[in-house]
Amino acid sequence: MEPVLLALGQPPFLALHVQRFLRVLIVGAPGYVGFESMKKYLQCQGMTWGIASHMLCSSTALGIMGASTTILVIVSPINIGLNIVLIHYTSLGLLGSPLAVSITYWLCFAFLAIYTYLSPIHTENRTWGGIQLRTVLDFKSCYEFLRLALPGILMVGTEW
Repeated sequence: MEPVLLALGQPPFLALHVQRFLRVLIVGAPGYVGFESMKKYLQCQGMTWGIASHMLCSSTALGIMGASTTILVIVSPINIGLNIVLIHYTSLGLLGSPLAVSITYWLCFAFLAIYTYLSPIHTENRTWGGIQLRTVLDFKSCYEFLRLALPGILMVGTEW
């Protein structure tokens, strides 16, 4: 990233530190991809808000984004705490922030997977047959997944 930023006329100090920041942030990329993939999967299933979001909001039919939003509401305070601790109370300094975000991405993915597994709505839909390594590692299914995911990956890449 540093050479790209230097070519765009950014100061060398900034380019170097952005590169370091992104190198640490990349640790969370698989968790982020997993979370976004699960979120899209749940959107396709029409999964609605869970109990936690009913307690947070007065409306009972808030749509299909509820599962991931519930997870984000739960994980956001954890992210704030991790940022404070890793930046101010460790030797990581600024690099504590991308580490905190990476941990948060993995927590989001793990919590959404658990939420999905335990959800009665998800069980009623009967759309999950469990993790099947043969399908996960199949070239054709990976190609199809990447073909569908590429536009989203490009959008997130431009945000970063």
